[in-house]
Amino acid sequence: MTKMIMLCAAVSFLSLAVGCGPQPKYGNFTKMDSQSLVNDAVAMMLATYPPAQTRLNMLHEPADTWGARLVRVLRTHGYAVAEYSDAPSEKDKYAESGVGFAFILDEYRPQREYNRTLFIGNDIMSRSYALRGTEESRIFVGLGQWSRRR
Repeated sequence: MTKMIMLCAAVSFLSLAVGCGPQPKYGNFTKMDSQSLVNDAVAMMLATYPPAQTRLNMLHEPADTWGARLVRVLRTHGYAVAEYSDAPSEKDKYAESGVGFAFILDEYRPQREYNRTLFIGNDIMSRSYALRGTEESRIFVGLGQWSRRR
């Protein structure tokens, strides 16, 4: 009986370990593509980091429309944004001349409430949003102020 319990525990652990393989750490985990969320993120960046003096090194590929739009708007406002690269030589090349930059856009109540987190160097800035309004006039409303951890 004890061997059976140990065998079941081992099989459960292995299936859990295999099922929890490498997951993406950063990115947009929603189907959302909102210009207002981009604008709010950029406004917070402008208030916190001077554009002409800040070089952002992407820690991941902004593989979706929202991420690409965020990078484009940051560049429009004067931020230098280095593309993400898997190559160690490229990472080392820019490591001293900028800060790491990543984002997470996730929903915690599907199609109703969202959270966006920006990682800039050692700073973590986050804000939650609710989607309000009818189908034709939906807007994002901030649920409180930005939180910032240094």
